[in-house]
Formats: sequence, structure tokens, C-alpha cells
Amino acid sequence: MMTLNVEEGVTRPLAILIVDDEPAIREVFTRFLGRRGHDVVACGSAEEAIQIAGARSSSFDVIVTDLILPDMTGLDLARALSESGSSAQVILLTGEPNRETADVARQLRVHRYLAKPIRAGALIDVVEEAGRVATNHS
Repeated sequence: MMTLNVEEGVTRPLAILIVDDEPAIREVFTRFLGRRGHDVVACGSAEEAIQIAGARSSSFDVIVTDLILPDMTGLDLARALSESGSSAQVILLTGEPNRETADVARQLRVHRYLAKPIRAGALIDVVEEAGRVATNHS
């Protein structure tokens, strides 16, 4: 069921990549965003995310990533994707927010830097806000 609101500027399903090493978080985020009609792909590591993004014929609109991943940080992932030409809006989630990380996220033009845990409604709002930015720039 498509629930996207044209008045809010999201006129098509968003292509979203979820990157988190916790399977339960990937599952919940995928379910909530999928119910909104979005095309959601999830993986558990930054390297896997880079491979998935590189293999896709079209780019992701939004990437939601945990800061702490097993193989590199979410900041390193955002940097690597940007350097590869990705124009996706990145949302960085962390259980331990701090000013230094927030400053680096800002320098990398991360769309939002948010503390965990995050409510489903807040996640949907932030992802769709980022999607509006992404679709207005494409």
C-alpha cells in the first residue's frame, strides 16, 4: 500500500539502504519503512553496503547507518560512498552521541546525526525528509 504524500514532496517510493550490525534493528527499520511503500535493502556491514551500492543500477536516495559497524565507522562509510559518487542523503545513528562525531558528520554533509534509540515515527519522518532533499536534487 502506497502511503507517500505528494503534498509533502515525496512522490515516489524511496530507495533506502539500512546498515546496522544488529539484525533486529535491520528487521524493524526495514519493516517500518517498507510499510510506507519504500524500497528497502538492509545489510550488516559497511563493506557489504559499499558492494550493494556499487552493484545497483540506480542509486539509493537515503542511507541509514549505525556509527559503530564491525569493519569501519558509519562516518567512514559516508565518506567512501561520497567519494564513489553517491548522492544519497546519509542519516547516522549512534548510541553514544558526542560533539566530535557530530562535527565530523557535519563536515561530511551527513543529513542527520541522531541518537539511538529512535522511535519508528521519528525514523520515518527523518528518512522521508531526507528523501525529499534527495529527490529535489536528482
